[in-house]
Amino acid sequence: MSERLPFPGWKRSKAFFRTGRGFTLFEVLVTITLTGFIMLGIITVLQNTADFSWRSYTRGDKERVLRLLTRRLEEILGSAYLCPYIGEKLQLLNGNTQGFSLPVSREGVTGRAGFFLHDGDLVYRWEGIRDGEVAEETVITRLPGAAFSYLDGKSGLWIPYWQEDYYPRLVRLRLHWQEETGESEPLPDLIFPILVGTEYGIE
Repeated sequence: MSERLPFPGWKRSKAFFRTGRGFTLFEVLVTITLTGFIMLGIITVLQNTADFSWRSYTRGDKERVLRLLTRRLEEILGSAYLCPYIGEKLQLLNGNTQGFSLPVSREGVTGRAGFFLHDGDLVYRWEGIRDGEVAEETVITRLPGAAFSYLDGKSGLWIPYWQEDYYPRLVRLRLHWQEETGESEPLPDLIFPILVGTEYGIE
């Protein structure tokens, strides 16, 4: 009885059926070396992919921060109110490096609105002039070292405080963004013009 082959077309190979000889040391070393190169390439690709994903995430995170800050600050500085009298004379913009406030009209209600920095947080504050309502909201966190400054249109100089009887031409916010790793890096300055809505009185 002939020996049955594993499947049709099977051909015997002396090299395949060698039983008296194993792999040589050279063959083992070559195999280990090639395997190491392959694993190194895979690890490098995975690491580069992870780094790219992290950079894309943090870059998108910073862009969202800048968009949020721009929108919120424009809402206030774009509705500045020049109303010297509401039964009493109002102070216009009052500010320093840690924040500012100015009279604005919000849905027909006049009050003082502004932003201030507290322990790396940017906080929005509203104070109604007639009803005395006070509200605060944390807009964003992780802003260490941020600072406001104000451009005097008369002197052309940026100054760290403002208590004049006229509005500054521009308001600037210098930013540092603290990542989750604890590292901090500067962001582009945000600069806003002040648009005065009504020159006199309340309509």
